[in-house]
Amino acid sequence: MIKVDAMGQACPLPVVMANKALKERKDGESVEVHVDNEIAVQNLQRMASKQNLDCSVVADGNTHFVLTLTGAGSAAA
Repeated sequence: MIKVDAMGQACPLPVVMANKALKERKDGESVEVHVDNEIAVQNLQRMASKQNLDCSVVADGNTHFVLTLTGAGSAAA
């Protein structure tokens, strides 16, 4: 699993960072993205949908969200 710490980053940086990790991952490897705002969550979910990736979200309070991106989707920007 590749972990991306995008805490404190304003959009579009969390999406850019996630895309970079998706391009670098090995077959079957998932990407876990940590963000601290709901706008980043929404943008990452939209990106995952466009790339045919599965996206699960776990909220750890109101300021920490963990998104796990899995699947064989494309890592197009």
